[in-house]
Amino acid sequence: MALLDSDHRGSVLELTGPEALTLEETAGLLSPLAGRQVTHRRQTVAEAVVGMDGFDRELTEMTYERVRAGAFAEVTGEVERVTGRPPRSLATFVEDVVAGLDGPPTVS
Repeated sequence: MALLDSDHRGSVLELTGPEALTLEETAGLLSPLAGRQVTHRRQTVAEAVVGMDGFDRELTEMTYERVRAGAFAEVTGEVERVTGRPPRSLATFVEDVVAGLDGPPTVS
């Protein structure tokens, strides 16, 4: 509901969690949710775009370059400023989701 407030109309909000995580750290945190070991496999931009063309290829190339340059690494205070509550960490989010599951996750 906080974002529906007219104070934010036309604003660009960079909503982040409380910490910047590497892709390797993110994979490790997702393992309990997946019910198996999740890993991040590094690949080049060229490997990532094999078989793609047009807009999909351009967008993927741009995203890889932005990740490599650290464009998504900034941590902001926007969530707390907008909601009045601090953001949850990815670890806390995963713990909350796993706790709400009916039994351990299964891999299909």
